[in-house]
Formats: sequence, C-alpha cells, structure tokens
Amino acid sequence: MEKLKVTLCLLLVCFWMACSSSEPQSTEEASQNESAGLFSPLIQTNDNDPTTGNTTSSRRTSSSVSDADYHVNNGKIYKDGEEIRLIGINVNGFEENELLIHGLHTRDYKEMISQIKGLGFNAVRLPFCPAALKEQDISSSFATSGSSGAINSELVGKNSLEALDVIVEEFNSQEIFVLLDHHKYLCDYWTIPGLWYGDLSEGSMDHSWDDDGFYSEEEWIDDLVFVAGRYADLEFFMGIDLKNEPHEIFSSADTAHAVWGGGGANDWKRAAEEAAEAILDVNDNILIFVEGVGSHSGHSCTNTLYNHNWGGNLDGMKCDPLDIDPTKLVLSPHIYGPDVHVQPYFSDASYPSNLPTAWEDLFGYLSPDYALAIGEFGGMYDSTADIEWQDTFVDYMISQDLCSFFYWDWSPWSGDTGGILEGDWVSVDEDKFENLCRLMSYCDSSVVCE
Repeated sequence: MEKLKVTLCLLLVCFWMACSSSEPQSTEEASQNESAGLFSPLIQTNDNDPTTGNTTSSRRTSSSVSDADYHVNNGKIYKDGEEIRLIGINVNGFEENELLIHGLHTRDYKEMISQIKGLGFNAVRLPFCPAALKEQDISSSFATSGSSGAINSELVGKNSLEALDVIVEEFNSQEIFVLLDHHKYLCDYWTIPGLWYGDLSEGSMDHSWDDDGFYSEEEWIDDLVFVAGRYADLEFFMGIDLKNEPHEIFSSADTAHAVWGGGGANDWKRAAEEAAEAILDVNDNILIFVEGVGSHSGHSCTNTLYNHNWGGNLDGMKCDPLDIDPTKLVLSPHIYGPDVHVQPYFSDASYPSNLPTAWEDLFGYLSPDYALAIGEFGGMYDSTADIEWQDTFVDYMISQDLCSFFYWDWSPWSGDTGGILEGDWVSVDEDKFENLCRLMSYCDSSVVCE
C-alpha cells in the first residue's frame, strides 16, 4: 500500500475525471473514495481480501487527514510541538469474544467514556484482534436499554468494524488520545500467542473470515496499515502498539519463541521495523509503540539479574537497537507485580525497597534516550504484597518523572488484576484509584484526587 503524494491540482483533475467518466466505478473503488475523502490516504484493497478488514462496503467517511502531528524529541512525546503526557487506561474487549469494549451489556458507551475522562485519564490503549476488523456480528455484545432508558443506540445494526469506528470516534470527540493495540491474532478470552502470526485454529472463536485458517505476518502488517489509514483523519488518534507482549512459547519447538534480532521468521525486531515502515508510509503523523520480548530474548545483551514480564524485555536496545525513525518511536514495556506473576526478587528480604533498583535495570535506563510509555501495569490491590508493589511503583514513576503510562485495566473482568471499576461497572475501586491518582495528579496538576 502506498500513500499517494500528489498536488492539489492533480487531485482536483483526477476527481473531475472520475466524476465525468462514462466508465462506472466498481463497488470497491467507490467505497475507497468514500472512505478516503478527497485528501485522505487512499487505502488500496483487493476485492474480498480478508487481510484488509473490508469484505463489505462498511467504510468510514472522512473529509481530510488530521493536521495533528505526533513526534518524539529528547525522550518526550509532543503533539503539534507541545509536550503531552499520556495518562492512560487500557479499555479492552475488541480483542476478545465480544469484539466490543466491555461493559456495554449494562452501560452506554458515551457515558462510560465520559466517566473515563472525568476521572482524569486523557488517553486510552484500545486492544483489538483481527476479527474485529472483519465486520463480525456483535448484536449480543451490548444492551440497548438501561435503568434510565435507551442506551448504545448508535451501535444497533453495526458490525464489529463499524462499532470500532463509533468507539474510536467517541474517544476522539471527547479529546482522549487513542492508542490502538494489535493485541493478538486469536480473538478469545485467554489465549495470548507469543508471535504476531500463527494458526487460527488454536483459538476458540470462529475464524471463517480467514481464507486458509492461518494468520500471516503479511496479514498482520496489512491490518496495522488498514487502521493507520482508516483513522488518519482523527486528531486524537496518536499511535499504534504493534503487538501485545511478544514472548517465548513453552513448546518443544525452539522456533516458537519470539526473539530480538537474527533476521529470522520470529525476529521481533525485524518484524517491528517492517511494520513501522509500512504504517508510516500511510500515516506519518502518528507514533509507533514497540514492546519488548519475553525473558529469553536470543541476544547477548540480556539482563540476567531480573526476569522480564512478557513484552518487557527491551534489553536488545543496548546492542541491537530498533531501526525505526526515532522521532516516531515510543518504547512500551509491560511490568507487573505478584498478582500477575511472582518474580524471584519479590521474595528478597528487602522487598519492596529493592524494587526501584530492579525497575531501573529492567526498563528505567531507557529514559531519557528514548520515549518511554509503560503499556501495562496493575493488580488487584487487595494483598499486602501487591499493595506494596503498586505503591512503590507509583513512587518510582514519580521519582523518575515517567508520566506516560496505561494502567491495566478499566474492566473489573480482568481475572488477575481486576479493574478501576468495581463489579457493578459503575463504582470506582477507591483504594486502587487513590494510589494511581497520586501519579496522575503529579503528571497533570489539573487531575483532582478526591
């Protein structure tokens, strides 16, 4: 796919010729022109190509490409020349069976997004899976009536891709920065593949949208390019997280491991570089978020003192750094405490005072040479060990002035972390949020912690 670089005059001439031609447009060509608008990047697709997420005529209509420019300088993130701090929350669901953000079985999406903003979050990381782009049925994933009347009326009759449009546009209209996260190719509740490509039959959901039942690296890149172009006109669409938590898979096949470097099929560094180039060729206004691999990276500069979480190992940046435009690159490791995975250093007699030293060795050293945004952290916040971990982590982030992050999770359905919301999908977990709000209010003085 290419970004068409033409002058205004040529565009107007081509537009006039298309309108006056006696040759009828194909359905696909018409939908492309409708979606792209006169000045949008043209998304070129093949008829019924499942990798494009466009197997029917469902397309957004945009009138222009956003003028908003996101870039990185000296480890800071900027929008149109002004520094921004991403005080974010993960809002999941488009990567799971519902193919829609969670909570709409009982709440209206606009009202819930307003609550997110009202709490002081100015950014969301929005996980999705390929099936969400393939126009799947979501009629059972949301309610249309609530205690106060009709809800989610704009979603009625929409498929999964159209619903993604609605949700992304609402975040944009409420001026909340949107990071789209290609979470996994298997769209179910529990499976998180270590690679960005693989056999779709490993998951529990129907995958008839794919011709051969195998999600390829090419399809992955096509889907990333698709969303980069589809939402290019939205001012607050600021980036794409290429792949959630690349990691080792505990199987007998060494080739099942995501590694950093080497140039092979499972080289995450190579794949990330190729994906970034394709995305920026279509939409060079946004940022590229890259996570690390797992503990077993496959290179010689691995930190051997501390184990990494999945997606957390960016040690390869020390000896084999990413060849991605540094003005567009954000490193986004994941880090978790004992509620998610118990690390050996959690048992040290000095816990939790030993944690800042571990975090500095695991990811802190990357700043300020690179822009750093923690893509996931969190926990239940109901045990002494996890409370100590989260309290100390917030202290560390403040002490290092690390002010771009995405807490996991908004949804109370997250099995090992819970959410900012309680099980009623309305009440806030006050203790958990009070701690997180210390970081939020430090990073943005307009955030008020009650």
